[in-house]
Order: sequence, then C-alpha cells, then structure tokens
Amino acid sequence: MRTLAIALLCCSCVPAQPTTPNPCVDDPTTGITVRPSDVKMRPGDRLTFDFEIRSKRGSATAEASIAAGTLERVGSSAVALTAPPVPGTYQLVVSRIGCPMDTGSATITVEPIASLGKAPGQQPVPSGVAWSPDGTTVAVSGRGGVWLFRADGSFLDSAKVPHQGKTSVTYSPDGAYLVVGGDVEERSWVLEANGLKPWTKFGVNRGSAGALFSKDGAELFLHEGDRLRAFSMANGAMRDIGPISEALATQSVPRLKQGPLGSVLVTVPGELREASTGRRLARYGSVDGIAISPDANWVLTSSGGLRLPFIEQGITSSGATTGPGGTFFSSDLSRDGTLLATGGTGGVNVYRNDGATLIGVGGARFMNAPGPVLDVAWSPDGSKLAVASSTRLQILTRQQLGL
Repeated sequence: MRTLAIALLCCSCVPAQPTTPNPCVDDPTTGITVRPSDVKMRPGDRLTFDFEIRSKRGSATAEASIAAGTLERVGSSAVALTAPPVPGTYQLVVSRIGCPMDTGSATITVEPIASLGKAPGQQPVPSGVAWSPDGTTVAVSGRGGVWLFRADGSFLDSAKVPHQGKTSVTYSPDGAYLVVGGDVEERSWVLEANGLKPWTKFGVNRGSAGALFSKDGAELFLHEGDRLRAFSMANGAMRDIGPISEALATQSVPRLKQGPLGSVLVTVPGELREASTGRRLARYGSVDGIAISPDANWVLTSSGGLRLPFIEQGITSSGATTGPGGTFFSSDLSRDGTLLATGGTGGVNVYRNDGATLIGVGGARFMNAPGPVLDVAWSPDGSKLAVASSTRLQILTRQQLGL
C-alpha cells in the first residue's frame, strides 16, 4: 500500500501537456486548384496563374514556387510567372502554408524559340550599331528588329525583335553571338550571329537597356532598371554587380563600353565602374554620351568635356567647329585609340588623340537629318565608321570623313 501511495503522489505532480493546434487536422484541406493547369510558353514569356485553396473551415492560405523562372505575387490568389530562359518542363507548385504536403500544381512546358522571323524592310531607323570582330558585317538595331549589312553597305539578313523603343546592339568577342538590348521594360535577346536565330541554350529573360560582353566573352554585362548585372554565358546564372544611381537609370539607352585595354571597365552614362566588383571609380552626372581612352588617361563626357577619371582636371581640345565638350549622343574610339568619333545632331565629328589634347580632324554632315546620331562604331581596322543616323545606317570611309 505504501508503494502504491507514492506512485499516485508522483503522478499527480506531472503537469498536463498543452495540445498544439494542428491546422492540417483541425481544418483539413479539401482541394487546391491552379489555373491554367497545363500551358506552353516561350523563354521570357509572362503569364498569370490563379489558384484556389479550399479547406473545411476556410482558413487555409497558400504560397507558390517553381524551380526556375521569376514569380511575382499579383494578388491574394494569383502569381505572374516569367518563363525560365532554359527550355524544358517545369512544375508550378502551390502549397498550403503550414501544411506543405497539401499541394496543387500546373505544368509549364517552355519551348525553344526557333525563329523570330524577318524584320520588315532593309533600311531601319537605327539607334544601335556594331561591327563584327572580323570587320565583315555591321549589325544595326532599331524599332522592331535587327539588321545585318556587309561592310560595303549591302543588305545581308534581318530578324524581328519586339522592341518598340530605342535599342542597343553588341557582338561577342568571337563574333558568334550578338545581343539586342531594349528599353528597360523589354527583354534582351541573345542571337546567333549566323542566321540570327535566338540562342536557346540560355536566354536573358529580363529587360536591359544596354548590353556588353566581357573581353573574354564569359559574361554579358546588362543594365537592368537600377542595377548593373552580369549574365554567365556558361550556365545562365545572373550575378549582381551593383546599383546604378536613379538619375542614370532613367536614361533611354545607357551605353555600356569597354574601358582600358588589358582590363575590364564598364561605363554607364555619367559613371565609370569596375565590372568585376561594381566599385564606382568616378561619377560625372547625367550625360548623353561618354568615352574612355584605351589607357584610361581621360574620359570624355558630353556635359563636361574631357577630364581625368580619378582627379578633377580638364583637358583641352582644339581644331573643330563643334568641340568635343559640346552636346553629343554617342562616341567610339578606334581600336588603336588614335581616333575618336562623336555623333550629335545632324552629323559626326572626328578627333585625333594627341596625348593630352584632342584635335578635330574631320567629320560629316547629313542632309535632311531631323534627329541626332544615336550610335557610331569604328570598324576593327579603323578604315570605316558605321553611323546610326536618324534616318538610316551610313558607312563612311576615312576619305568621306576628311581624314
């Protein structure tokens, strides 16, 4: 009897354990529906999915997830999906919060883009221009497409690109790819240079107003909204480099340019940055055009003229009716760094880089040109200048430039 009394006493000392509410048991899920449930998309396409979660008491909430692509919540029971850049089959999974085993799903088949079709006409209204590395082809981007021309100006090929605003175009260092960037709200397109077919190994499914390959071709630098990012050509990964000041992010087509030979620097309107780290080396305010010398001894901006990138000091210019400190919208240095071309309203100016002085040596004026020259590009050997004038592409020889 004594032993039994002790046992009863000890049992009475143990407090009762509280019961943890289990929503999966207390309010069991009766169904989860995702609409549409089976769709086909192309890389970069955007589609809204609605979902409904039902439970016995009606207190259930849900969240959506997918292995790739970009999801954005657009309502209490809807998400917008930007399709992954890599073709394949994906599952959009909607799961109950607190009850992860209760799920519904939709199947998304991302199909490769085989062709964009031909762009209309042979003479675009261009806003971007670039030479192929071997100097045989000129790529021109404009509203609605990208066009290829031979070095003599004859038409070669074209493809539709659904950009409605100003665009930029750049070649990869090996000439295998070219990238067309559009306004911030429009996606970038990586195309095979031979045939202008969309490159579907990976794709850049976010908009970029400017694009530039690293010198080894391993990364593609992109201006996306208020960020500078790097897209890996090896695996499609996106690396964040850093923010761009708000004033610069509103530029219609911020130009990304290579910096000194032997290193990689990226310039955006009004800023000079180190691409690998995003470290800002200098800031010049909001400008329309910018150029950097091959040896990084000077930077040319349309608003402030010439200055050294690391100290506040001006550099003089002479010999031209419209000096390099005046308004220009585009610029390009010859590969050897001796000639600088700038595009402004109605024409181009050419300057020779003579140490610390730029000397005006030539240029051209265009008849009936209502708007500015938005882009210029020297051929790899410096013998020709491709000009994206307000009406059409023009390829000027050194003789036509007065050199």
